[in-house]
Amino acid sequence: KSMKGLLAFTAKYDVSGEELYISIRQVDIDFHPTVEKNDKEMVYIHTVNNIEHQITSDVKQNKAVWHNGVWECMITATLSRDELIAMIDSIYD
Repeated sequence: KSMKGLLAFTAKYDVSGEELYISIRQVDIDFHPTVEKNDKEMVYIHTVNNIEHQITSDVKQNKAVWHNGVWECMITATLSRDELIAMIDSIYD
């Protein structure tokens, strides 16, 4: 299916070598993502407002990915899992 015309927003923050990426993109309603992860790490599920947020470790960074309707959201950072969870929770406050 064509993805033409769908929206995507990306932001990168870099402070003293510590990086934070935030990505929000519109996906096809039939989109079925797979979370890339380090083979030694398990995917941790953090549920807020009935939305599953998948948190995993990928090399030196932690990543949170979730879907809300046609929106795929991702935060990738050198933050701990607890810090990612706090960031996710703040979205819904």
